[in-house]
Amino acid sequence: MKVHKSSDELQKEIDDLKNKNEAYKVLIKDLKGHIFKIGLLEGEIVKKDNLIKGMEKVIADLSSK
Repeated sequence: MKVHKSSDELQKEIDDLKNKNEAYKVLIKDLKGHIFKIGLLEGEIVKKDNLIKGMEKVIADLSSK
């Protein structure tokens, strides 16, 4: 096992880590966007569910008359 690394090897490792870090930043930004969109969609689902429940109540009220 090599204990000491040359400056070039260390610089390559630093560059590789910087590239990985940038890639992770891009992924995190993308995931945050997806999470936001999921939240919006969940809100739309709740609205539609409430609308359906209201319509069911109206139908039940009209059917009982």
